[in-house]
Amino acid sequence: MKTETWTKESIEQLITNQVEENIHLDYKAANSLQDKNEIAKDVAAFANSDGGVIIYGIHEFKEREKRYLPEKIDPIIDIKKHSKEWLEQVINSNIEPRISGIKITPIRLNRENTQTVYVVEIPKSNTVHMTNFRYYRRFNFESVTMHDYEIKDILNRKSNPKIQISFMISSLTMFNLTSYSVRVFAKNEGGVMAKYLKVYLYAPTKFVENNKLLVYTSTVRNKADCNLFEFDNRLRFESTTYQPILPGMKIELGQFPCVPIESINNIHLYTIVHVDNVQPIEAKYKLINSDFKQIE
Repeated sequence: MKTETWTKESIEQLITNQVEENIHLDYKAANSLQDKNEIAKDVAAFANSDGGVIIYGIHEFKEREKRYLPEKIDPIIDIKKHSKEWLEQVINSNIEPRISGIKITPIRLNRENTQTVYVVEIPKSNTVHMTNFRYYRRFNFESVTMHDYEIKDILNRKSNPKIQISFMISSLTMFNLTSYSVRVFAKNEGGVMAKYLKVYLYAPTKFVENNKLLVYTSTVRNKADCNLFEFDNRLRFESTTYQPILPGMKIELGQFPCVPIESINNIHLYTIVHVDNVQPIEAKYKLINSDFKQIE
């Protein structure tokens, strides 16, 4: 999970830019602090998933078409009752086992310190956490109960490789012409080495420039297998590596040309990751503020 420096301005920017909730971000109104069980449920769900941030003190729109979008700051007023220490105690006393590495940042909104927003940053855990004798995970914009196989998958994080895909949109200007491309990365966030990796990436045809693939290079192999072709009205990007990826190592799988991001809206990418003997993992990403964020 990426750690940020949180300020009043960064909170306001989320509202101004209408940054939608996603698998790594959740907004909670001030009255959400009234329910200790719900606090523990949401925090445990993030730890059991991929980590993330819960912001207590932002009100979402009530309109159905604007659900999950931040409307305004809804500050915590009673700081004595709902202090940072109180919130820490609620989390630590209602989740088993305790989650290590949680960071709570109070954002003071006025000089009198009578209005506050709490930013709770939750790391992804290598074990599974329970609250009220139930296990939860983050799915889309909700905390949902976990299936048995999902609990086993988390418990196996220490013994299996865990590949996280990320993207970077880059641009290159030559002779007054600017070209854009999407670079694709894979990071092994598991506890053991990944011996074999194959990633399928599906991108909308309108997003890929001229339906063509740029020259492909890889930090793992000099020449890697790579195909790009239409598949169910999408494009499939397939890459294969045959050298081990150590825990914590991040590699670049390749890149493909894209249209200028200013000219498109509501773009999604889909990935299917095959690594060693682990079951294939599917994920969905949405373009938010010039960056692709995982939403499923």
